Amino acid sequence: MRRDMQEVLERWGRWAASEEYCSMVDWPSLSVLPQRLPEASGKPGCSDADGIAIDSCIAQMSLVCPRDELLILGLRFIGGLSLRSVADVMGIPIYDVRKAL
Repeated sequence: MRRDMQEVLERWGRWAASEEYCSMVDWPSLSVLPQRLPEASGKPGCSDADGIAIDSCIAQMSLVCPRDELLILGLRFIGGLSLRSVADVMGIPIYDVRKAL
């Protein structure tokens, strides 16, 4: 069965937000927005094994992708912001946010 990647990333985001270390990737701008981090919603996150696997992929992406693209991922999936909110926070057009995702 084929997985919906957006759902997988949303589950990873809930997992990463609930972890004390908030994933392997350093998300400096997310610490500025603690009031925007999602509260426990009761929705399922991913398992630790899946979370660590996705986290390691994101960490590898940090070596080759621009920092802004990783920040978009973090704000969208860990921070739980809408596409428009991500664009507003970063001060970029929503088109660029859609393109990065």
